[in-house]
Amino acid sequence: GVEPTAQAGVSGVTGHPSASNPRGGARWTPVKTAPEDPFHALYPGLHRSILSGLLGQIAQKQERNRYKVAGNRLAALFPGSHLFERQDRPKKGRAPSGDPAAGGGAKSRQPEWIMAAEIVETSQLFARTAAAIDPTWAVSLGAHLCESRYAEPAWNSRSGRVLVLEKILLHGLEISRNRTDYGKIDAAHATELFIRGALVAEEGHIPLRFFSENRKTREKVETALTRVRHHQAQDLDEAIYQFYAERIHGVSSVHDLHRFVAEKSRRDPDFCIFTEDDLLGGADASFDGQLFPDKVLLGNTALPLTYAFDPGEEADGVTVQVPLPVASQLTAGQVQWLVPGLREEQISLLLRALPKLLRRSFAPVDVHAAEIAREFDPGRGDFLAALAEFLTRKYRIHVRASDWPERILPAHLCPRVEVVDRQARPLAAGRDLAALQQQLEARDHRSDAWNRAARHWEKHGLHAWTFGDLPESITVEEVGGAPLKAYPGITAAGESVSVRLFRKEAEAAAACEGGLRKLVELGVARDLVGLRKELLHTARNLKAPGREGAPLKGGFEALGRQWQAAVPAYPPEAFQESGIRRILEAAFSWDPLYPLDARRFEAFLEEGRRRLPALAYQLGELAREILVLKDSLRAFPKPYPGMDADLARLVPEDFLAQTPFGQLRHVVRYLKAVRIRAERASVNRAKDAERAALLVPFAPWRERVAVADRERFRWLLEEYRVSVFAQELGTAETVSAPKLRALGGW
Repeated sequence: GVEPTAQAGVSGVTGHPSASNPRGGARWTPVKTAPEDPFHALYPGLHRSILSGLLGQIAQKQERNRYKVAGNRLAALFPGSHLFERQDRPKKGRAPSGDPAAGGGAKSRQPEWIMAAEIVETSQLFARTAAAIDPTWAVSLGAHLCESRYAEPAWNSRSGRVLVLEKILLHGLEISRNRTDYGKIDAAHATELFIRGALVAEEGHIPLRFFSENRKTREKVETALTRVRHHQAQDLDEAIYQFYAERIHGVSSVHDLHRFVAEKSRRDPDFCIFTEDDLLGGADASFDGQLFPDKVLLGNTALPLTYAFDPGEEADGVTVQVPLPVASQLTAGQVQWLVPGLREEQISLLLRALPKLLRRSFAPVDVHAAEIAREFDPGRGDFLAALAEFLTRKYRIHVRASDWPERILPAHLCPRVEVVDRQARPLAAGRDLAALQQQLEARDHRSDAWNRAARHWEKHGLHAWTFGDLPESITVEEVGGAPLKAYPGITAAGESVSVRLFRKEAEAAAACEGGLRKLVELGVARDLVGLRKELLHTARNLKAPGREGAPLKGGFEALGRQWQAAVPAYPPEAFQESGIRRILEAAFSWDPLYPLDARRFEAFLEEGRRRLPALAYQLGELAREILVLKDSLRAFPKPYPGMDADLARLVPEDFLAQTPFGQLRHVVRYLKAVRIRAERASVNRAKDAERAALLVPFAPWRERVAVADRERFRWLLEEYRVSVFAQELGTAETVSAPKLRALGGW
């Protein structure tokens, strides 16, 4: 009676004899029955009544035709059962039916829970005569046999109570799981979880007077403790919990809390309202608001500050919120010096981190740290470099930025920068300002206001200064109280120039260097025609010495002949372009960059145009003298070791391209120093080797000197060579080995 027959309608099919089997027998052809089954409504009640006697023989589906029964055993559904699913052989070109896990495409219709009239073991364990059941029937019918297990109790702000996951098991099978009120199971633990979640962590809205009053007191105490980094800031949550735990009992929901507080407040209106002393226990957490402000002014921009005391966490210490336009203008020195209350501690740690010989000069450290914190201002430069320069100037003790180890200051003394957009949404955060600025560099900061400013200021395809005067900067808009500035600049664009807006002043200045050079070339284009022809004509008509050549004008005649003798393979066009570039550099030097106005440029252009002929003559004379000196030195009968390398370094084949105009006259002196060294070395080789040893420490200078200082170091090293081998020639500036080491970072 547990498993209805096909005629009862559960299987949905019946049978009739087929043509190939007229007597019926075992072969049946399935046909559909009527959709309505007159007994269908009776099955739930029938099966429920039978289940009351078969509670030990329920089973849960694990896979197709396999169910888990009591005792954690796996039973197979008997193949004769109407619930058994056969996997039909797929027809050609058609996917198989059945359980997807078994390779079939159709969804399985087997119930999740069944009861079996018999569980027998033959070749394997079989569940026979089975029917589908609702597992909740077993919970109500077999409550005396069910076992409840509880896990994961937690405060749930959505329901406003502490809930626990309840699992109901019958004979080892989990027949239901749901969240239930934990207060009915473990009232004491539920109260603790409620206090920690709802009242301490404030996860949820509690519309009671004591809660709002306590929140204000907590914020005040928390603000004080985090600013002075008092150890009690980490124990604040525990102090609040202990306060509530002493007063609140048997409460695990907001509803319970309302009832409990209403009853207590009748006798004590200030029930559960704590004071600062209740949290601090007499500890002093006062602080000076000027030393630990909520906002700092940077120019016209107010930057909000937040404080946290979470050692080891990313947000520990001070966080300054910076609008995106301001982030690119900040410097590490400004960020480091933002909070007055941290300055003395920062300086104290830095003084103690100096090498012992320097550290002794700043004893007592605390007194000097307080004095430095009052007087020092890093400005817009690098923080450690500015501090080293201040200490050197004030105390006459030579301190360098390299005397401090990298990242010597702890995280809480290095303010964290959080960059936000126009809607105050965070874009990036960190303590390495340079890395943040590089990360934000690729972002598109243009807005409608920027586009309007660009349409007004930007111009393209210009061949002369026809765009009027350019200001140093313009204010595009205000973002988060900070002005977004743009910097107009002139940039070269092929054979014309453009006026563009740049986000950084340095970008505008770099663009102006090429843009002004192109404007100068366009302005003196007619003057350059003659110079170009003369230079190119000279280079193309070079003849070997002693032979007749085409007549040349000015200083370029001798230059052309000597050039052919020294570097016969030098391309004429390269000689022409290098010469023109050096002449223009010497004639036109736009310094300072601002103001960028039309009158200044016209005067600048006219003055440089007048200087062109004289500079062209000087270039020719200097180049001739350099090449003559090099040629004579190459013919010297007794060269010293490395002399050819010295000549190649001073006068390479493209020396006009590698040597600034102002250095050409010094190259003449350097070559004369080479000649004096060669003459002296031919007389006393030992003395020359002794002097050459002074240069050995500086041999790897290209690898050690910073890129920004290489050009300066290169020519200073040449002056040092003169001072070592030909002191009588004099030097352009004072030079020594210590000066070279300081410049190169030795």
